[in-house]
Amino acid sequence: MFGYIYKKDVAIIAVVLCLCLGVGSFFDYQISSALFNIGSMYGRFIEAAGELPFELTASIAGVMLVRAVRPDSRGSKWLAVLGILINVGLLGYEIVSSLRVGGKLIAAQLVLTFVLVIAANLIVYRLTRTTEPDELTRWALMVLVVWVAQAIILNVIVKPLWSRPRMRVIEVTQGLEFQPWWVIGNPDKWAYIAAGVVKDGFKSFASGHTAHAAIGLMLAGLPAAAFKEKSSRRRVIFWAAAVVAALVALGRIVIGAHFLSDVSCGFALVLALECLAARIAYPNGVQ
Repeated sequence: MFGYIYKKDVAIIAVVLCLCLGVGSFFDYQISSALFNIGSMYGRFIEAAGELPFELTASIAGVMLVRAVRPDSRGSKWLAVLGILINVGLLGYEIVSSLRVGGKLIAAQLVLTFVLVIAANLIVYRLTRTTEPDELTRWALMVLVVWVAQAIILNVIVKPLWSRPRMRVIEVTQGLEFQPWWVIGNPDKWAYIAAGVVKDGFKSFASGHTAHAAIGLMLAGLPAAAFKEKSSRRRVIFWAAAVVAALVALGRIVIGAHFLSDVSCGFALVLALECLAARIAYPNGVQ
């Protein structure tokens, strides 16, 4: 096992992602052309709420840091402050992101997000009532490390380096051509940006929304008594989160934000980071 993650589950998802990447390598543009619908309500909803699994997981991690505070530990108190700041930051991020997307779905998406986050935190708070503070801290820090690592890899390295144009930008920009995922860099990027194309239009590879959605798989590692009593529940959470991430990936293709290869690589990156983090945090596995 990779900590709390079953190797068989990882292998299944890895095979599916490799197949998707292989298909996307040959038919990325054709698939996106067939599915692309800039007015899709499903696509717009995913654009607004697709990062909910990440927000949910990060919020729970923050609450767990607060719960794990010990009166005799200054370090745990600082981590509790971090947990509070994480939730305040997520609140602001969610509001700003929703306003940026716009449309009639803002109110529904915001209400859905807040209701699910509050409900999930209450449930987890109850499930972890007998859990040792150190266990809560270890899981929460593991989540935050994976979150920061994928953000740096995607936003600081991969997206700027690849500069792959999004499908929805290609469709409305004369002369801008499709760029395969294995081509690194776009020499015409700055010329198009100078001509009025938004800079975000060259951030197709890899999918941040899908990567964030895949962070939801880490909920399967919650050090809850209910999961230890019946380890099969971890697999249910893991696969439920995987299905949600797949639905987010589909929505990103439909709205023209990403190609199949983009979402496959975004998912694969976070899955690899999660396995590495779980292996380090739980070297003897979780039974």
